[in-house]
Amino acid sequence: MSAEFTPKHARHYAELHSIIKSAAEAYQADVIARTFPGPEQSTRMDDATLDEILGRTALDRPEMVETSRGIPLDRDL
Repeated sequence: MSAEFTPKHARHYAELHSIIKSAAEAYQADVIARTFPGPEQSTRMDDATLDEILGRTALDRPEMVETSRGIPLDRDL
């Protein structure tokens, strides 16, 4: 199927193939060059939040886990 083909039931509004291809190539070049993502596109997670997500809080210590109450919650595993 050629790029010039437009089915009879359709209407050509824009040539997006070249725009999308060009954008994808620019993105790829930035990633390969390690210029994207940079500091302006990045954020740092608060250490306390990261500790909670990774299960490194006081409530996650083995002595805090009570297994006699039934099925443990995710943070108890």
